[in-house]
Amino acid sequence: MEKYIFCLLAILLRMDAGAYCQQIDRKLEKTIIVAYQKTYPACVKLFAYDTVARQQAGGQFSGVVVSKDGYILTAAHVAAPGIVYKVTFPDGKDCLAVGLGKIAFAEDKTRPDAAMLKIITAGTWPYVLMANSDKLKVYEPCISLSYPESLYQPKPILRFGYVSAIKNERGFIKSTCIMEPGDSGGPLFDYLGRLIGIHSAIEIAETDNYDVPVNIYLKYWDALTKPIVYTTLPTVINKVPNDPLHKGIVAIPGLKNNETFNSIKSAHNNNCYFVKSTLNGKEQIVTGTLFSLKGSILKEKLESVLVSKSSLVGTHPAIIDKNAHVINARIIARNKSNDLVLIAPETLLAGGISYVKKTVDSSAITAGTFLVTAKPDTAGVISISGSTLFNLPKMSSSAFLGVGFKSKAAPLKISYIFLNLNKSIYSLTIGDEITGINKDAVNDLDGFFKEVNRYWPGDTVQLTIRHAGQSHKENIVLDTIPQRHFNHPAEKFAGGKSVRRDGFNGVFTHDAIIEPYQCGSPVFDVSGDFYGLNIARFSRTSTIVLPATTIYDFINTSLIDSKVLPN
Repeated sequence: MEKYIFCLLAILLRMDAGAYCQQIDRKLEKTIIVAYQKTYPACVKLFAYDTVARQQAGGQFSGVVVSKDGYILTAAHVAAPGIVYKVTFPDGKDCLAVGLGKIAFAEDKTRPDAAMLKIITAGTWPYVLMANSDKLKVYEPCISLSYPESLYQPKPILRFGYVSAIKNERGFIKSTCIMEPGDSGGPLFDYLGRLIGIHSAIEIAETDNYDVPVNIYLKYWDALTKPIVYTTLPTVINKVPNDPLHKGIVAIPGLKNNETFNSIKSAHNNNCYFVKSTLNGKEQIVTGTLFSLKGSILKEKLESVLVSKSSLVGTHPAIIDKNAHVINARIIARNKSNDLVLIAPETLLAGGISYVKKTVDSSAITAGTFLVTAKPDTAGVISISGSTLFNLPKMSSSAFLGVGFKSKAAPLKISYIFLNLNKSIYSLTIGDEITGINKDAVNDLDGFFKEVNRYWPGDTVQLTIRHAGQSHKENIVLDTIPQRHFNHPAEKFAGGKSVRRDGFNGVFTHDAIIEPYQCGSPVFDVSGDFYGLNIARFSRTSTIVLPATTIYDFINTSLIDSKVLPN
């Protein structure tokens, strides 16, 4: 049955190049969704597990089950023989596995980076089929399903790309499916949902991602089932099965530079503009999305409004149109929880997404939809949705008071004051006791962090301070929690991460490669339906989107509840 299904998919994608380019977006999207649904159940999250203390004992990584009795393929640099691992499936079920063999050359432990685990909990398990990686084609589409550590999500994230090298000089498959820490050991599939590689390494550019060819595992299968570290290639060799479907696999050169999607990637530019303002004494440029209120009751107040990323828009914004004309504008409303700002242009702007045409139900958003991010100045960016809606709690975007304590219990005495923060912090001194924040008492460290986490960087809070036995009030401006910097290629991509990139509810991710100033841009599907607004470049692999429903609600609430008058 599985072979029959794959043959049908191969026939679907085998057509002349001209016809294929005209219909690739929809046909390829449907094929990718089928592959995603088939492979998703077998993609697992792993970490070393202390069975005595019953707790995590190592970093998170990814893997994929390739047999119903529970053999798991992963990368050698994250696994070791004899170690017990907790295995978690996308449906939430978990079990234990033990490390088997790994191949890591003595002279270069990063090659060939192959390892195997075996589930030791009784049961049968969802699994994927394997292709012959020697039969790959340059420019054939591929997908990735793995668990980036930065997102802290219980389900794998989907990404789309193409094979750019079948085997590079170091023996790896090179593809444009983006990876980052936590993805190591995760699977790379062809567009039929067959395993072709295991995630191993990256370079700085988002297009440079490297996978262990699945043929390494097939060729040395028997050796890898033994708990041995091989520093040279094993002498026991298995025969790699033939691949009856490889001749039907389609290579699509147009995927390079996204030429294949020319019909959609420039269709929505009239819906976004640049917004210029002064922020913290510096000129700031960010992208904004225009909405036409024509046909709605809101038109009684304004003809159109522009929505952008609030943390990148200062006071007195101006809008820059396609001809570089500067149009004055005013801020109507801000929403800190979603980092949105609503802006009214003083001059009517052409274009805009119809506020009346609300076609995308946020609850229906799932992985596998091809998307295009519109840009004011160039063609759009093609991506694929990687998840359903999820909550992204405050992490890097948490507010920070800028003091440290030696004790977790009351009284909370300040033992350290961080330098280079908001100057208001310097009114505090070592030894001061913090007993309250605004109207709420603070009794211990947990209570302190709970109270601070209710606020955002830039908010002003009133502390109750006990100094030399006397209580008084101090107004303090909260800062941003200090960021840790790592010397890793995943931290060095062009443009970097957004400063405000988490603390959102009900968002989804896609693999669009955009820079922080391009947040505030609209996201559409290939039919032209508005899907949402890019709100943060979260990491090398993930751009975060607020769904269309959230944006419409923000516009509606801001205009209905405010006292906005026509210009």
